[in-house]
Amino acid sequence: MERLSSERTNCETCQHYRPQVSFVDTWKRSDEDLPRKAVVESLREVRKAETEALESEVELLFELVRGEVGEWPYEPRFAPYCHHGNTVQVAALKNQAGRCTDHELARNRDHRACQTCVFNSPPATKIGDRHENIQGYMNQGLRDHVRQQNKDKEDAEAAALGLEIEQSFYSDGQLPVVSFLHTCGAKRSGGRFFVAPFANLRSQCIDHTAFLRLPPVLTRVPRTNVDPEALELTLQFVRLIEATHSETLDSGVRAVATWMERFPGAESAALWARRGFARWGKHAALSAAALDDLPDGRDGHQLLPFIAGADVFEWGWLARTSHHDPIMAAKIAAQQVSEFFAATTDPLDLIAAIEGYEALLSVGVFAPAMVEALHTFTRRLSTVRV
Repeated sequence: MERLSSERTNCETCQHYRPQVSFVDTWKRSDEDLPRKAVVESLREVRKAETEALESEVELLFELVRGEVGEWPYEPRFAPYCHHGNTVQVAALKNQAGRCTDHELARNRDHRACQTCVFNSPPATKIGDRHENIQGYMNQGLRDHVRQQNKDKEDAEAAALGLEIEQSFYSDGQLPVVSFLHTCGAKRSGGRFFVAPFANLRSQCIDHTAFLRLPPVLTRVPRTNVDPEALELTLQFVRLIEATHSETLDSGVRAVATWMERFPGAESAALWARRGFARWGKHAALSAAALDDLPDGRDGHQLLPFIAGADVFEWGWLARTSHHDPIMAAKIAAQQVSEFFAATTDPLDLIAAIEGYEALLSVGVFAPAMVEALHTFTRRLSTVRV
């Protein structure tokens, strides 16, 4: 309860809070190409200008706090703020001494990011598109000449890309001509293109349309009542698996056995535990007698056998993975849920999967960085409350 109370008074866990953003960091997250010298130099210049702009906004923020002025005179480009209702408020004043009454636990503050939008249009050209292919008839001298020409073209294209990045920064993500950057296919202003993601740094675009949308039938089916005790036992089981190391499977088995003895109804997990640990033990150290510590399964509250197509061992393993590679774990979770949705036609099964998936993210077994990375995807599942 203490942890929950602290979350309720922390702006950083609130849906209305807009954390500090960075033009350069946004580019780095969206760029999948190898770093090139010209682009790196452009980013270095942009970083200097961005730092100066952020410093100016922070100075203004200090003045607002000192004067107890609760609203920003404009929406800051990089500095954090609170966006509740239609106002841009100073978060430190609105939640002074943790007394904010508008706190709403954040599920997804970046649910309108350009990366998940159908209007995100690919660039007109990419570095290397103008390469000349080396042909079999070419002698060594001609091949070396072609390679050098291709390198010169790449350097020129990288310089052009770096220039577009710099221009996007100074024009707030709107350019009259764009060749190497993604653009928005839904918006145009005075003949100027909106450059993605620079024109949407805060991920608040009102024209955002997601790739993954809930089937309309889900909006006509009442939410199911998943057995809360079965769900709670399942989540506890996931926590135990998350805490188990591959090198010490025997202790993990003993922890699960102790848990089954302490919680009525948990004995129904015995079958899953035997199956899961036996499967895990094929690739890790597990003594032959370890499974004898597990009690025999008895009738009780049934565990949810699968949450979105993955069992408790798979979610527990993913929880462990999330603490050292949160981005990879987020991608695996999103892919698992997406594949389950694509292969499932029963609306009730889909709704149960959404409830179980949301519960998994809310109990704290996954690394915060993984949950943050999944906010956009999770928003697609919970936008329509059914």
